[in-house]
Amino acid sequence: MHNHVSQLAKRMKINNHIPKLFPTARIDIVICLFLTAVTISCYVHVMKHSFASFDDRLNVSGNPHVQSGVSWENIKWAFRFTQQGDKHYWHPLTSISHMLDCHFFGLDPTGHHLTNLMLHVLNSLWLYILMLQMTAERWKSLFVAALFALHPINVESVAWIAERKNILSTLFWFIATFFYTRFVIKPTILRYSAIFITMVLGLLCKPILVVLPFSFLLLDIWPLKRIPTHLIENQFGNDNSMREKISWTMIEKLPLLALSGFWIYLSSLSMHRLGVVITTDSVPMNLRIANAVISYPAYLWKIFWPFDLAIFYPFPDRMPPIWIIGISATVILLITILALRMIHKNPWFSMGWFWFLGILFPAIGIMQNGLWPAMADRWCYLPMIGISLILAWGVPEILRSVRYRRLILMAAALTLFGIILILVNLQVRYWGSNITLFQHAINVTPDNAVAHNNLGNAYIKNGNPVKAVQNYRKALEINPGFKQANYNLGKVLSSQGDTEEAKTYLKRAIHDDPLFEEAYHNLGSIFMMEGNDDQANIFFQKAIQVNPNLESAYYNLGIIKANQGKINEAIQLFSKALLLKPDFPEARNKLDTIQNFRKQTGKKIQTIQNSFPNDHESAYKIGLLYMQINEMDKAERQFEQALLLKQDYLPALENIVRIHTDKKEYQRAIDRLLESTRFVSNPKNIYYNIACLYAIQHQTENSLSWLDKAISHGYDNWELIKTDVDLKNIRKTLPYQEFLQKHPVLKPQGGKQQ
Repeated sequence: MHNHVSQLAKRMKINNHIPKLFPTARIDIVICLFLTAVTISCYVHVMKHSFASFDDRLNVSGNPHVQSGVSWENIKWAFRFTQQGDKHYWHPLTSISHMLDCHFFGLDPTGHHLTNLMLHVLNSLWLYILMLQMTAERWKSLFVAALFALHPINVESVAWIAERKNILSTLFWFIATFFYTRFVIKPTILRYSAIFITMVLGLLCKPILVVLPFSFLLLDIWPLKRIPTHLIENQFGNDNSMREKISWTMIEKLPLLALSGFWIYLSSLSMHRLGVVITTDSVPMNLRIANAVISYPAYLWKIFWPFDLAIFYPFPDRMPPIWIIGISATVILLITILALRMIHKNPWFSMGWFWFLGILFPAIGIMQNGLWPAMADRWCYLPMIGISLILAWGVPEILRSVRYRRLILMAAALTLFGIILILVNLQVRYWGSNITLFQHAINVTPDNAVAHNNLGNAYIKNGNPVKAVQNYRKALEINPGFKQANYNLGKVLSSQGDTEEAKTYLKRAIHDDPLFEEAYHNLGSIFMMEGNDDQANIFFQKAIQVNPNLESAYYNLGIIKANQGKINEAIQLFSKALLLKPDFPEARNKLDTIQNFRKQTGKKIQTIQNSFPNDHESAYKIGLLYMQINEMDKAERQFEQALLLKQDYLPALENIVRIHTDKKEYQRAIDRLLESTRFVSNPKNIYYNIACLYAIQHQTENSLSWLDKAISHGYDNWELIKTDVDLKNIRKTLPYQEFLQKHPVLKPQGGKQQ
């Protein structure tokens, strides 16, 4: 092993790359500057782009913790594990990087895109430096780095702000790899600690680094050559000393593997807490495996033929034809067999192929969460390096005996990158607006419900609800159970005044996802707009059950309580909304208005008390004022005071009854009603109210007895008796049917019971 280490060190010393971080050879500096300039020129248009209406809102533009920039509270939120109502994936360092962008650039997307671009440039330079250090092959290393920097399949990772996690985690991947090459040359605890810490930082950006130890093992085979390939072919033979050395290369990775295992557990726990894990009941395992088998050749095809790239590729809803699965599996198997057979003669081929297979595996779809696609361009960001390696070393190998080999390679490379420069510029322009982005996805992928839904969102933002509705309906035509399209269609129909159809689609969204807080909230808003406060209250409460931090639900509940005169509850709700969102001017205005009203009411009460301290009418007026601010106990005491001063003062007694009824203290209300019969000549209305109170309690016999008394005393409001909701509990009972025989005038026309 020491011999191989010394060979590696010797190669690096020849190229002046040990232990320096950046190249010092003049040509390498020129190459890095050239690579930077070309990459920036290809991607410069992204800085004119807006936020994508697909995860950018969740991660940045609509995330209050990120929007407000860097603060201790926001940093604590970023590291806090997923909590109820939180829909944000747990990647703390990525979130903090977005906060930094908001801190310096606000919500101007230019700065956010610039950060993504600079990180991509850094990744490309790191890749060049690492390849050059490990292989001492300058032009092949440049080819790999340039293909990584400019390939159209990587546009998604750069142009999509939400994919910061992809490029930032890759940066830490490359830095960890750099530290690994230092460790290989001179193993020390300090250098190993640097690898471990950098891996942790990368994992805090995105869990993809769980396969970093696997990549180190591949690097040990080639180009570091710590594991001799001829021994692998011979299954390590009988060379015990070499076996021990190879075993050490495995053992040294155990702490990193343990970290990977721990992070897999953390990620799984996070996904389960978010409630976004897709079960095998929803997507069967055989369908997942079939899609994975097909996806590997599909990714290869997109690397070699980067046309028809889309932001979202719909996951199949049924098993693909068996012949497609068979061909795909055969392709994978044949290349894998070839890679194993070539591991000694052409280890770069084996390393490149297994890099592609292994690094892509976590995203291949065996385990799924969220809105999972069949495949994604962004998932190829790191894996495609393996294919680039095969091309960079393979094509010169094929042409090694051809005359004018260098000239042919140069011409081929220039032609290839000329085509790539055109394609990458076209792909960047598709990301210019949400309309072009999702329309392109619709054009190149069949039956793309997600693209239609997001195109609808783009049209809403552009003020074109007609086209938005068309796209939402098309999305639901493709996938009737697509909760987001149901929700979006319901929302836009509501804004157009078609509340009945809107409610239908919102309820479908809730049926598809019982934890869909926005659908509950919008249903509540519709019922509130229609004046149905009881139903509105139910849906706002359900929204809060799903997400206790939904400030708009507290605000709307506050409005309902204020309209009902429940001032204290309204104040609590508006205060809660402001606690969750301090910058909430509507809630602040409502709270100030109510508190001012309460203050003015208090002044009126004080004035009356000072002017007429022992007057029954004054006590009654004070009671009414207390009722206005929902101080019912104080109001009742004032009404009782009015009755002490004037025993037969019926308005005070009636309000006491109302207070007991609202508190569901029905027997106390009945007792006070009976008390009031002493002060009226004909108690027919009182008897009727007693009948209603018994009916509310499902006491049919008592209710009908008092109703009969009311009628016998001359109560003849037959229409009210037939329609009063307070009597609905007794109308379908047998005693009530018998009661109708005594009073035929109550029988509904047509003989149907109301």
